Amino acid sequence: MQEETVELEELHIEDANTKVKKEYEKILIREQNRQKNVKAQNLVKLGCFEQKEEKSVDFSVLDKITYEKQYQKVYDLYEDRDGNLMYIYAKTEGESAKPYAYDVIYIETLSDEDYKKIYKASTFEGAALARGLYITTFVMWIVSIVITLSIIIYYLASGDYDFINVLINSISYLFFIAIITALLAITDVSYRKYIGK
Repeated sequence: MQEETVELEELHIEDANTKVKKEYEKILIREQNRQKNVKAQNLVKLGCFEQKEEKSVDFSVLDKITYEKQYQKVYDLYEDRDGNLMYIYAKTEGESAKPYAYDVIYIETLSDEDYKKIYKASTFEGAALARGLYITTFVMWIVSIVITLSIIIYYLASGDYDFINVLINSISYLFFIAIITALLAITDVSYRKYIGK
């Protein structure tokens, strides 16, 4: 009887280790799929693709790369045996489930080094505009704070208003500072995205 109990316990331990390993593999596959999706979307944005309408597609030689949502809400990402990526959208007519054609976006296959070079080069193209917007917003933020503080100090120094009335009269200026602060945060994030930080 004791031997049977020991065997059951060992079997249970092996099963637990196998389950942990499978979950680990799922996490790795999900991360690989995320990276492939990001790369494919960036290459399409950079113009590294060719779009064609195909009458039929052999899905037996393709692996579907699933991650969160579809590209432009309709395209699924696939990878062939050679590592080439493509977006495929099945065109259907009416209520028919059978597609009459496939819209295929063939993504150019680039080495990781070439992809990084192209992505970096395209990122810096809009950096000057983003930097200009960031600096302009920062200057407006500083000026609005200085003007608001000047008005508050003027009201308090004149002695005609108490502190509560000064805040009530300055509420529109404070609201403007809040708007400029939000714009500054947005331009800061955009600028950091362009320069890759």
